[in-house]
Amino acid sequence: MQSIFSMLAGEHALHGDLFTRACGGVREGDWGGARQALAALTEAIERHLRIEDDCILRPLAKIQGPVGTLRVEHAQVRGVLLRMAESLAELDRSAFMKHAGTLRLVLQLHYQKREAIRPLTGSRPGSGRVPETSGAGTGR
Repeated sequence: MQSIFSMLAGEHALHGDLFTRACGGVREGDWGGARQALAALTEAIERHLRIEDDCILRPLAKIQGPVGTLRVEHAQVRGVLLRMAESLAELDRSAFMKHAGTLRLVLQLHYQKREAIRPLTGSRPGSGRVPETSGAGTGR
């Protein structure tokens, strides 16, 4: 068993690796490799956001401020990933890299805010536990 917060934080390395592969593919003109990496990144982040929704945000639904902000950021992340995919379809390196920069910034701020709401959940390191199998399929 591990903390939901620890499990989610542990997935960030996978996200970073897939993000780097997608950006590297675009820089090198490997559009197929970039598409594969972005598809895997999108799938991994979507799974990550669903877990946040189900295990953190839903239980805190009555707290509007920080929880509402995190929900808005989920929509932003999904929108940026869509624009990145559209940029790949158009083979638009400049647009892709612009959107990649936006995604990086939004995710960094999002992860910080998620950690800031940890006290609202009553979670301490080692509490808010989930089964180890919840991390299955993350590649780590």
